[in-house]
Formats: sequence, structure tokens, C-alpha cells
Amino acid sequence: MLKTQTKNITLESIAAALDGEVSGDKVLAPGPAHSPKDRSLCVRLTGGQTGGFIVHSFANQDDLFCKDYVRERLGLPAFNSRGQNEIEYVYRDENGKPYIKVTRTPSKAFPQAHWNGTAWKSGVKGIAKIPYRLPELLASSDEPVHVVEGEKDADRLGALGLVVTTSSGGAGNWKPELNRWFKGRKVFVHPDNDKPGEDHAHRVAANLNSVASDVRIVTLPNLPSKGDISDWLNGGGTVEELEILCEAAPRYVANDDTAGVAEASAETPDRPAVVASRFVYRDPKTIPPRESLYCGHFFRGFLSETVGVGGGGKSSLEIADALAMITGRSLLGHLPPNPLKVWYVNLEDPAVEIERRFAAAIKHFHVDPKIVEANLFMDSGRDQNFVVMKSDGRGVSIAEPTVTAIIQQLKDNRIDVLVVDPFISAHEVDENNNSQIQQVAGQFVRIATEANVSVELVHHINKSSGDGRNEVTADSGRGASALKDKARSVRVINPMTDPEATKAGVNADNRYSYFRIGNGKSNMMQRSGLSEWRKLESVSLGNNPTVFEPGDQIGVVTEWRWPKLSDVVSEVPAEKFAEIKSRIRNGGFRENHQAKNWAGKVVAEVLSLNLDKDNDKSKIKSFLAAWTRQGHFAVVTRKGEKRTLVPYLIAVDLPDHEEGGAGKVLH
Repeated sequence: MLKTQTKNITLESIAAALDGEVSGDKVLAPGPAHSPKDRSLCVRLTGGQTGGFIVHSFANQDDLFCKDYVRERLGLPAFNSRGQNEIEYVYRDENGKPYIKVTRTPSKAFPQAHWNGTAWKSGVKGIAKIPYRLPELLASSDEPVHVVEGEKDADRLGALGLVVTTSSGGAGNWKPELNRWFKGRKVFVHPDNDKPGEDHAHRVAANLNSVASDVRIVTLPNLPSKGDISDWLNGGGTVEELEILCEAAPRYVANDDTAGVAEASAETPDRPAVVASRFVYRDPKTIPPRESLYCGHFFRGFLSETVGVGGGGKSSLEIADALAMITGRSLLGHLPPNPLKVWYVNLEDPAVEIERRFAAAIKHFHVDPKIVEANLFMDSGRDQNFVVMKSDGRGVSIAEPTVTAIIQQLKDNRIDVLVVDPFISAHEVDENNNSQIQQVAGQFVRIATEANVSVELVHHINKSSGDGRNEVTADSGRGASALKDKARSVRVINPMTDPEATKAGVNADNRYSYFRIGNGKSNMMQRSGLSEWRKLESVSLGNNPTVFEPGDQIGVVTEWRWPKLSDVVSEVPAEKFAEIKSRIRNGGFRENHQAKNWAGKVVAEVLSLNLDKDNDKSKIKSFLAAWTRQGHFAVVTRKGEKRTLVPYLIAVDLPDHEEGGAGKVLH
């Protein structure tokens, strides 16, 4: 409750100035920025009808602001609690400790001082800026932030329950070092109604646009020339109206006039371009966890990479992954924490071909098209330019309009994941130049950081990998290694090999429909040596009008699990297996499938399989391999017909309790 001394002030004059009413010995009126029907502000006279008055807010608004509000409405100068025409504004750090102080003098100068640990010391040269009301800013991390020009306005809005801040030094003094406190926040910038105020608002927006999730400059209606948000509130504006205006304001988009504002403020005569930020320890339990979006590979704010052979299923995998993330369903064995929005950009194929692939996957997985329409964004590099780094033959340069537009689109559409397929088409630099590729990768890291999304790059391999002899690894990507180094997670795709097809009982002709995914690099979680298998299933779109053709056949990636030993051999009846084992025990049969006396011929005869059919031959190899691993057979070296040592297959007698049939798996 605050008291002030005036002359010739009556209850009636107070009620008229505040649009309130006299109630006994007091005036009840709307509080600052409250609706006309509000009666939360109470004003009482002291020392008789012509003395001073005291002010109190039943809505818990700051009495100092309410008192100044009443005096301003009465045409009186602002109150000063110390009997001096000076007001002090103290900036406190994240721990609530004094940091800098701004003093408003009668001549409207604003000298600043910094806290040296024991006392205020004049000047702030070399002292890093922090936002005003920083503890309140950090304590309300889920609320939008209002940025105003001046501490008076900040305290005024803060008293109304809003999260608000400003920067010291007035218009034109927003510095990049302030930006980090607004990462991921929604920000409303309120300019004063003059040219310096407008320029300052654009400077703030240009800086915060790179870190905040949403930035908007709010133009207040009926604001007088040189007026500020306090003037608007004094004119009858309410918090409810302000919130509506803020949400209706357009999102900030940098243009040619403002794009360089953020960079222009980076250096000042008394401020270096780079500032060392002192580490502040906090309880590890309070540190926000990494946000894993899907399958331990897609992380918000980070760059990931998928490497594999051409035509090996990379694009189809990304499409199936995209549908899983969009729907929130476990289509490939992984469940995203919640449905996500995905932007898939294919830089090689026309839009209609991308559409075919998504349509086939939607059909195969029975996905609701409405969910896809709401959460999928799809573009072709044939229709738009997505090159982020250009080369003119003498050097390279960032395609700034393209990068900025990508970031803005991600923000505007609240997209969670950006997939760029393939990486090589996203730049024009020498792919073997480590320095240049590092710059390209750096732009995608920038996109991931500024838009707060996961960026996935699909990358081709070099000529020496993926030929069946050399395994695809994280180092197999085409060109310089800088891309792999920038990515926090790299997964690799390898097609099924002939030996793997044999072990799995897959027809050798069909093995190219199968591939495995390995973890080539992970900085985000523990690496695993386990692989995940996928299979390309052919799906007909039914888009051919003739009755003789089923339409386009599109490969759709599906989950596939490596068959267990029991699955491979369980189809062999026990009596058939006993006959196979008896015949192999009684004769000299070779382990090599190319030998005339290969043991597999016995299997073929007993099971009526045709060795001239690749599928039957692969199945026989799988049977023998499984039975050998179970211990029913063993490979020994003996002298062959030419007196050289060659491998033979012999039967092994197992204990009675382990001879339960061909399908029994022994551990």
C-alpha cells in the first residue's frame, strides 16, 4: 500500500480520472490494463478531502505501478519513494544476484553500474549483457516472452503477470550475447512508436529469429507518436486485448533490409565479437535430456546421416521412417515418443515419383491419408532450389536466401524432422574438399540448431564399398569425411550377401530385397553391434487402367527378422532327419557343396528337393548349417581321392536328452 501527498484531489476527481466510482471513503476502479468492469484498484484519501492518497491493488498488482498509474491519470508527476527524482533498476543474474544497475535521473540520463561482489562500481565496459528480470524469465520457461524498450515498461507488464524483459542501454543496444537466453522461446517484441523504436524492434527480432521458436513484432493500435506499451495500457488497453494482438501478429521474416541487423550488432567499439561465457554448474538432474525423436538416430537439434549403396533401399527406408514418425506407429519396430511433422525433400526424383513411393507405403501400412496430409511436407529438387552452398569456380559461398527460407519454413510449419535425399545434390562444392564439405555440413547443423529440428542427410557411398566384398561403414560415404564428422549419428545400409542368404534360407536371386542397418557412428548413445534387417516388399498402386497390368510396382521397406535355427529346420519331420543323419554317418560325404559327394545330395534325396533350383539348394545349405551349429554334424579334415586334406561332414551322436528332433535348438 503506497501513500502520496497532493493538493486539491478529491474522491470524485479520482473516480472520474480512473473511470471508477466512489464507495464510502474510497474509490474503486479498474486496475491497470484491466477491463472497465474491474474494481480491483482501491484509492483512499488521507488528511482530509484535499490531502494525499494511498493506493492498493486487490489483484496483487504492484502497488508502485498502481500508484504511478493513478498519478499519471491525475496529471501528476511520477512518484519517487526516496524523495528524489531518480529510479533504480537492478539487473539480476540467473541466481538472483545483483549484476548491473541502471539509474534514471531527473534529466532522463541512464548511467549504469556493475556489482563487484561488495558494492556498485560505475560503468559496465567489458561486462556481458544479460536480460532484465532474468530470474523471472528462467522461472517461466513455458510462457511466451514480451520484449519491451525500457525497464519501466518491463516492470509495468511484469506487474500484470506477464513474462517480460528488456536490454540495458535503450534503443539500438541489443547485443547477440543476449540471444542464448531465448532459445526455443516464443517472443513478442513491442516497439515504441517512433523510428528508433521500430529499428530497435527489428534488431531484436533479427537476433532472436536464429534461436527462438517464434518471433513476432506486435504493433499496438491507437498508439500516440513516441508512445510505448505503458501509454497503450494507460489508454485503456488490457492484458486480454494484448494477448489477442500478440497471437494475431505475423511471424517475423528477415528481409534484405533486416537480414544483416543481427550481424551488424555483433561488434561495438567497447565490446568484442566473441565473449567467453563462464560455466555455471547446476544439478545434472535439472539439465534437459537430449530429445530422441525416433529409433535412436533422429535427435532434435542435431545432424544425422544414412549411408548406403544406390538402389539399396535408402530412400524407401526414409519414407517408411517418415510414416512411422508421422503416425506415431511402430511400422518398423520403433515407436516415436509422439507423432511428428516431417519434411521430406528428394533432390533427384520428380514430385510425382516421390508421391508414388509414399502412396505405396501408405497403402501397405494402412495409414490414414488425412494424418499424412496434416503432418507430411514433400518437395522435389526439380521444382525448387535447395542448394545451400554455391561455388563460382574461385570460392564457395552460402546460399543465404535458401538457408534462411528453409529455417523459416521449418519454424512456420512447426516441423520436427527434415530429410534431405541425397546430400550430394544439396551443394555445388568439391565433394572431396574437406574444408568445403565441412562448410556445407555446417549449414545443415545451423538449420538443425536454429529451427530446433532433426536433420537427416541421405548419402551415397564410394565405389570401393558395398560390392559384396567390402562392408559399408561410416567411412564409406562419397567424398570428404567432414560430413561424417559433423553428423552425430551415422547409420549404414548393407545388402544381404550370398552367405547370409544361404544361412537365412533366402533364394539367392531374391537377396537384393533384403538389407541390414548398422550403427556406424553414434555420439548420442551407446553403440550397438546388432543389426536390424529390412525387406523391400513390392506394392502395386493399381494405377494402370488396363486389365492386364496391375499398375506401378513400388518397393516398400518392411521389418524383417532373421530366422531362428528352430524356424529354419522345424519343417523337417523327425523321421526324415533321422534318415539323413544315418545316411551321412554311414558314408563319406563332403562339406563343400561343389563336391560330387556333397552331403547336401542326401538331404535333397530324402526331402525330395531339386538341387538344380537355387531356392532348394539354398534351403539345403541352411539345413546343414543349422544342424551343424546344433551339434548334430561336425566338419573334419580327411584325405580325399587325391590324397589332399579336404573337409568332410560327419554325424555326431548327442546325449539322449538332446536328440529330440531336428527342430531342437541346443544352447
